[in-house]
Amino acid sequence: MRRRGWFRSLAGVFELWLVAVLLEHYVHAEVKYSHPSGFSLTPVAEWVPKSYYVNSANTAKNDSWATLGLRGEWAIVRVGVTAFAEVRNLFNERYSGSVQVDNATGAYYEPSDTRSLFAGFRLSR
Repeated sequence: MRRRGWFRSLAGVFELWLVAVLLEHYVHAEVKYSHPSGFSLTPVAEWVPKSYYVNSANTAKNDSWATLGLRGEWAIVRVGVTAFAEVRNLFNERYSGSVQVDNATGAYYEPSDTRSLFAGFRLSR
């Protein structure tokens, strides 16, 4: 890899190698099954396949991660109501889905939610 130049900040002078928090790939995939009765089931996957730098010095990385979720819905069309429930991070994976770039105290990582359940109703009329 070639050096791209130099970068000067209050934290010091750094060689420019890779841009911090530049994800090569982020995958969000859903496959929805819908039954004519109004019931639907949707597995949801999120995946960051490679770790990435979180500071300009390229000395700290956020690990790769993957999560799975499941969303179910039941639409009662004649009434105009849809009941839904969703589980995110189904296997309770510990990961940092958000970071603070070049945090002066080195606190780059923000933990993501643990297993979460959401449920409710949606009105369409």
